[in-house]
Amino acid sequence: MLVLLAVIPLNLLSSMVALIAAPTAASLLGGFGPATGKFIIAGTCAIAPVAGMFVFAILYLGILTDAAMLKAMAHAAVAQMPPAAGRHIPFPFGASLLTTVAAVAFGVLPL
Repeated sequence: MLVLLAVIPLNLLSSMVALIAAPTAASLLGGFGPATGKFIIAGTCAIAPVAGMFVFAILYLGILTDAAMLKAMAHAAVAQMPPAAGRHIPFPFGASLLTTVAAVAFGVLPL
């Protein structure tokens, strides 16, 4: 872990190479040898769904931003706030409302 904190910020390795090479080297130095391949496969299987969700989220939010839908959704959420609430309250309220709507729409938070 400390190796990653040193290698990535100093730009000695790209982040992808560092995140692959550091655990592999630690496993080999730890004496796990042939089991390293099993560790790599198990780790990849464990993070693949999360990586897929990140890719989808980046693509989805990119499309929403390009189509100006994200701004329209944010304005609609903030419009639900009463004017007496002040000017700093609408942002957290709108963000939480937008997050809840998105969670329900994607089935993460079933009602």
